[in-house]
Amino acid sequence: MDRPEPANTKPVEFSPSLLHRLNLYALGAAAAGVGILAAAPASEAKVVYTPAHVVIPGGGYFLDLNHDGINDFNLNLNGNSRGRSDSGYFSARPVASANLIWGQGAVKFGPRPRVAAFDLPAGAQLGPNNEQAQPAGSKLLAGYYFFGTTGGLGGNGTGGDWAKDVSNHYLGFAFSINGETHFGWARLNVTMSPTHVIHALLTGYAYETVPNKPIVTGKTSDEAETPQASLAPSAATERPPLASLGALALGSSGLQIWRRET
Repeated sequence: MDRPEPANTKPVEFSPSLLHRLNLYALGAAAAGVGILAAAPASEAKVVYTPAHVVIPGGGYFLDLNHDGINDFNLNLNGNSRGRSDSGYFSARPVASANLIWGQGAVKFGPRPRVAAFDLPAGAQLGPNNEQAQPAGSKLLAGYYFFGTTGGLGGNGTGGDWAKDVSNHYLGFAFSINGETHFGWARLNVTMSPTHVIHALLTGYAYETVPNKPIVTGKTSDEAETPQASLAPSAATERPPLASLGALALGSSGLQIWRRET
């Protein structure tokens, strides 16, 4: 019976040029893997923004900030005419009593004062730190009134932070989703004509999906918490040819192919 030839266990010695190419292959493969990780999609944004172009109609417009089918606020444009008195107003009202609108301070509007709604600029933070300072209930954005008496006395005036030409200012909100507080905003343009006709245009709104996390007016998406450095390999890095990478994947037999190729 023929005895099998003993296996050749002599270590394979690579030439310096081959070792150099193997090192380049390892570097290139590692850089390619890092490049794939760098190209992974960013985490889902937590600020949900809805662009809009809604002319607020007489009687108001219900705003559902998070599109869950539950109205959160009513942007109410309305007025009254009663004999010798006339008024018109644009206000924001919470649908649920726990919902809040940013604003405070009395506005003299006709025979009784109202609470003013802030016309916030872009960049204002809405969150738990200033939530408790907001009184509950509806807030007046803009209004006018006129009243007279049988004796010829009367008065008229306008009130509210929005009772002027205001473009791209923000109304701040706190509202509830499944019993947890979320913050949001609505962007509005409001004008009042010389004859005291109020026009309001809703141009967009947003809310923060994370409970109790502040939102910044005008911010339409979450930005990365820390800058993501580019880990893509340099174009100047020498890489083995693709055919050589395939040959290396074959193991020791592939090395013979690689030697012939190079």
